[in-house]
Amino acid sequence: MQAAPPGSRFYRSHCFVCGDKGSDLLPLIRLPCGYHVVCRDPDSQCLAHTFRVATHDEGMFPAKCCKEIPLIDEYRPLMPEKLFAKYESREREWRVPPKSRTYCSNAKCAVFIHPDKQHDVAGQKIVRCGDCSTSTCVKCRVNLHHGRDCGKPNCGRCASKLTVAIRAHECKVSKEERKFKEEIKAGNLQECPWCGRKIELTKDCNRMFCPCRTVFCYICGKEWKGVHGCPTQGKAIYDKDGYNQRGYHRDTGLDRNGNEYRSMRHGLDDFDAFDEDEVMDEINGLMEE
Repeated sequence: MQAAPPGSRFYRSHCFVCGDKGSDLLPLIRLPCGYHVVCRDPDSQCLAHTFRVATHDEGMFPAKCCKEIPLIDEYRPLMPEKLFAKYESREREWRVPPKSRTYCSNAKCAVFIHPDKQHDVAGQKIVRCGDCSTSTCVKCRVNLHHGRDCGKPNCGRCASKLTVAIRAHECKVSKEERKFKEEIKAGNLQECPWCGRKIELTKDCNRMFCPCRTVFCYICGKEWKGVHGCPTQGKAIYDKDGYNQRGYHRDTGLDRNGNEYRSMRHGLDDFDAFDEDEVMDEINGLMEE
């Protein structure tokens, strides 16, 4: 956390939030971009504003200044404690891919529950809310609460009731959801593995670009790590054993000898490489549509 040198032509001399010039007692703080400055005075809320905006919109998170990311820990002495706690909470939540997030199934609670709270009960992945004690099925997000428990964390009787409820639970995919997924595939759409957005295949190439900046494969739906067993162009055609026309299995991605795809063997290394400008051009095109 550095003070901006007054009068330097390399830095702005006014707070970019309120326009104040600061003072000798409370000089302006230089942000990581090296150009913008902000008020040091905690009462001004200018520094807090920089981080508060990011907590309201996931698209604005983390807080940035000219593409540089200021670390909130460096400014903690000048931040309201509630805002610091909220920013940390948002960071913990939004670093988890949207498709992998679980929220408390109790509609009156609905707080985010981190994946590290998952545990297996009777063969099912369950999370228990730390605020209201509701148990939620990670796969289908159904409330598995067995009734009001006694509040004691190690109560065997309450745990037994929950286990019975979980064993009786069966994750079901509705006909509407199954039909919707079939229509997605038939309509040249694929789900982004990070955010779940539906992206249409508009080119022959099976490498897809999502506005969230994720690059993924249209065939298998997984994040693009380079050329792999899926066809790079056109549809995948599978035989009765589940192997595509290139000899790789639809589920494992391995060939009949149990080997992964090696681009060196097929002379397709150039297709593996793509630069960030190419990705951003594709994404910007999607955003304009």
